Amino acid sequence: MQPKNTHGIRTFLFSLMILLLCTGCPYKSDYPMAGKVLPYDVTLNGSWKNNEAELTISRIDDHNFRFYYNDYDPDFGAGELKGKGFMIDHSGSSFIVLEQGTAPKSYFVYRIASIRPNTVKLNEVKETLVGKRKFSSATAFTQFIADNLASIAAASTETWTRTRK
Repeated sequence: MQPKNTHGIRTFLFSLMILLLCTGCPYKSDYPMAGKVLPYDVTLNGSWKNNEAELTISRIDDHNFRFYYNDYDPDFGAGELKGKGFMIDHSGSSFIVLEQGTAPKSYFVYRIASIRPNTVKLNEVKETLVGKRKFSSATAFTQFIADNLASIAAASTETWTRTRK
């Protein structure tokens, strides 16, 4: 009886685990999304929770807010992110653009499905949608999002529930 080839099985399972972990990763852009900047929605003030992730938002001025995001996982490590954000309108859809507070600047974009007093529903622009594309400007990045809006809207929706005002 020959020994089983467990190396191939382990390699496959490791690759599958990495694929599953990355299917939910937000796309980290070198450019913000362009569009008409919207007034800050005070409904966003406070603390929010999505599964184990926590998000705190506070107003900076009429258009900008400060955020702190934490999805620390003891198995996978740190997941803290802080910076500022703003909301924009592009072609009739509203988006939240988060600017990471560390250099070099990077951005994360979420389509707003709905904002209610105690729940916010968002569709994130994911790495799996963007793939290996590189953008040369905010205009090019924004055009890609506009061209793929149906895919972004059809992606899984994150529901954030208010924990504190």
